[in-house]
Amino acid sequence: MSEPRFTLSTCLFQDTRLDREHLVHIAAHGFSGVELVAIRTHFDYRNETTVGQLREWLSEIDLHLDAVHAPVFEAIRGRTGIGPYSLASSDDERRQTALTEALTALRLARHLPFRQFIVHLGVPTKDDREGTDNRRDAARRSAE
Repeated sequence: MSEPRFTLSTCLFQDTRLDREHLVHIAAHGFSGVELVAIRTHFDYRNETTVGQLREWLSEIDLHLDAVHAPVFEAIRGRTGIGPYSLASSDDERRQTALTEALTALRLARHLPFRQFIVHLGVPTKDDREGTDNRRDAARRSAE
């Protein structure tokens, strides 16, 4: 039986670009794994150079990538999410955009193996102003 790993999310730093020092800080506090938040202003999961850098940093620091958190926003500015993604949107174009971003983040596993992929199907109720982003039927289509 392997020793338990304790993981910390990069969500703590999501309002800044992820860099090596963030990971050093996580490891220095006794964590052996990280959950990567895939928001392009924090970590550009589409950029091969950025993905390669992360792979190097994790290896150098001896951290494991335990999980990737699918994108929930286009960007974070000042701890505020901009352009929410909803896999449960009844607007098919918005739902498809969210699905494309989630699948792109999932493809990180080709270069950086991880054990868990965290997905939010909809948005917090307070952010669903038009009542279109938390539709059960749309969430089902995305899951399929």
